[in-house]
Amino acid sequence: MKFYVIVPLVALLAFAGWRWQMAGELRHAVAAQQAALEAKRAAELKAEQDTQRQTMAAVLAEQEQRKKDRATLAARELADQAARQTLLNRLDAARRRTAELVRHVEVVQRDIADEKKSIAELESTKKSLQAEQSVLRELSAKAEANIKGLNATIEKFTARATGHTSTP
Repeated sequence: MKFYVIVPLVALLAFAGWRWQMAGELRHAVAAQQAALEAKRAAELKAEQDTQRQTMAAVLAEQEQRKKDRATLAARELADQAARQTLLNRLDAARRRTAELVRHVEVVQRDIADEKKSIAELESTKKSLQAEQSVLRELSAKAEANIKGLNATIEKFTARATGHTSTP
């Protein structure tokens, strides 16, 4: 009986000791886990706070930058409007000048057309005069040929006439 009671009792005590040791280790593990979890939460909280601070600083810097950008944009728009007005004034002046030049070109083109007509008339007169000159040259050449022919005939008659008077 002793054996039946002592062995289970020893086993129970050994189990209780082992359980006690495991429970202590479990408590330490849980405590360490909770401490790690709390440290992690604290780190996350601190990181989140840092992120919020950085975000807030970035937002404020961005607002300041937008204010500066708006002021710069307003100044640029004013300068652009002034430049645009200047360009419009120059464009109007250029259009007026272009209209004047177009009118002048039209006058010059009319003058050119008149001069071309005059040149065409002169060319036509020149061609007719050249044709007349070539006809006159041909007639002159024929007249000279006739004169030479007549001179040759006169010389023949003269030579015969002088030759008949000396022969009798």
